[in-house]
Amino acid sequence: MMIYIKKFSGETARTKISIITISILVIVFLIFTPRSSSESARSMLVKIPIQNESDLNNLQGMALEPLVIEESYVVIRVREDNRLKLEDAGFVILEAQEQDLIRRLIKIDTSSKTGIEARKSIARVGLDIWQAKQDYMIAQAFDNQIRELQKSGFVVDILYHDANEYFDK
Repeated sequence: MMIYIKKFSGETARTKISIITISILVIVFLIFTPRSSSESARSMLVKIPIQNESDLNNLQGMALEPLVIEESYVVIRVREDNRLKLEDAGFVILEAQEQDLIRRLIKIDTSSKTGIEARKSIARVGLDIWQAKQDYMIAQAFDNQIRELQKSGFVVDILYHDANEYFDK
């Protein structure tokens, strides 16, 4: 068995090294160049003050699902194009703050739904589960997650309007 080693002339080797170097630089440039907002569907959390139930219905009519629904505001995840539609519809758009993202402490009755499929449907919602027993679960959830559970047929009781109240007691 013979191994052939091809020896490149000085100029051929320099050319190949230059091509490899340029290729690496192009790859690094493509990886680390930020994408424009039109290239990526960036979303943001916004707080929208509401006056009444009609405002909430209008938001839901625009196919926007609030994460948090409070008496005086909602928090919604929107893309830039939706944000512009909201402003055109007359809604005030504020940047959502951490204290606006209220999670409820809930109890999910799992006694009527047993088996692995029931657990999977709860897991798909993405809850922060604190406790799991045979016939119930205790978890933190945003309002949209609670509605998702209710649509799936689960009975949900809100133990604390704000899960942080549990720690404050």
